[in-house]
Amino acid sequence: MTSAGPAIPARDYRRGWPLGPKGWVLRGAVGFLVGGFLLPLTCRASAPAVAPKKVANPLELRISLEASSVTEPRPARVKLEFKNIGDQTLWLYHPVRRAGPGSRLSNAGDASSLKVNLTPAGNRRAQSRPGASGVVSAIGVPHPKLFRVPPGGEASEDVLLHLSPARAESQGMRNPLWGAYQLSVIYRARFSNQADILKETGLKLWNGKIGSNTVPVTLAASGGQGSIKGAVANSISQPLPNSIVTLATAHEDPLDETRTDAGGNFAFRNLPWGLYWAFARQRSRRTENLVYRHAVLSAAAPTARLELMLIPKPAYNAKRLMRKPVLLRAVGGSGQPLSGVRIEALFANGRVVETIEGLTGPDGTLALGLIPGRNIITLRRPGCRSKVRLANVSYGAGVDGFEFHFACRKK
Repeated sequence: MTSAGPAIPARDYRRGWPLGPKGWVLRGAVGFLVGGFLLPLTCRASAPAVAPKKVANPLELRISLEASSVTEPRPARVKLEFKNIGDQTLWLYHPVRRAGPGSRLSNAGDASSLKVNLTPAGNRRAQSRPGASGVVSAIGVPHPKLFRVPPGGEASEDVLLHLSPARAESQGMRNPLWGAYQLSVIYRARFSNQADILKETGLKLWNGKIGSNTVPVTLAASGGQGSIKGAVANSISQPLPNSIVTLATAHEDPLDETRTDAGGNFAFRNLPWGLYWAFARQRSRRTENLVYRHAVLSAAAPTARLELMLIPKPAYNAKRLMRKPVLLRAVGGSGQPLSGVRIEALFANGRVVETIEGLTGPDGTLALGLIPGRNIITLRRPGCRSKVRLANVSYGAGVDGFEFHFACRKK
């Protein structure tokens, strides 16, 4: 919103010329004297410079399906294709996670999420209720990352979506509606410390939400009649609500994902006969706390119950520790970005030692997945003395950012 100020003479302050009607610049004078005669000059009017159009949302999203038909309980393989139509580099968070109907990202859940919109085709929409569709996460502790999308650039991410059919009320029963659907998604990202990162590093994390295009998909029933139920508890048999339980095939390919209820219970239904794995973990833990059991379903044993007990274990392997995406930026003595700086991050806590490194890009920036806690940062550049700094990566979800000044001192 702009407010009117005091009236001032209209001038083009780029060149000091007066402005004509409607802000047009009048270039040249009316005339000049030669030998006592006034010779006229033609006045040429040019339109004022137009400011670049500001893009409301610099991110575009399109989706595509690997296969247009999906048979339950197999998930759909979907490609998310992002394009930056703005004039600034954007950083996107990977991986996306499930967002249910009406869900919101809290401060503790700073990340990116995907909400699935699955609508029955034709006139079946009014007589049905939507199913619980969503992202199926990878098994094990997540290792989130950031990826860069420059202006005009593109990036893609492959995700698994469990597509649950809508259900129609009929004689007190809710029967699944199989057949043709329209699929679209809403991609969201929220980072509560976005302002701090921008102030510290000058880098912009993309925040907001964007809808995708719509693609047709057909859902088919497998005819499965099996089910797996169970509960997740700790070592003293206390239920663990909101634990993540992933159902996988005999080859450990993810099929579906759910959360335990207040009593720690979970269930998967309409499964064909065969062997399945169930993996349980808690999102809030700093280390991998994964437990798994298998079940075999058959006509003789159509149901199975699994009791999954999560017992905290100390981590002696860096791969079992949670990571946090961190933006690291190297700048020179006058604040200019430094490309080609090798940044090494060393983490050591007495049980785990890990070194991870990378090179800064043209904007002096490098994104690394670091273990929360005290990280010793070493900056190296050919012909310069190395520089050691400290980065205290905070615990919890989200992204951290650090800027390091590196004035080259010759070796």
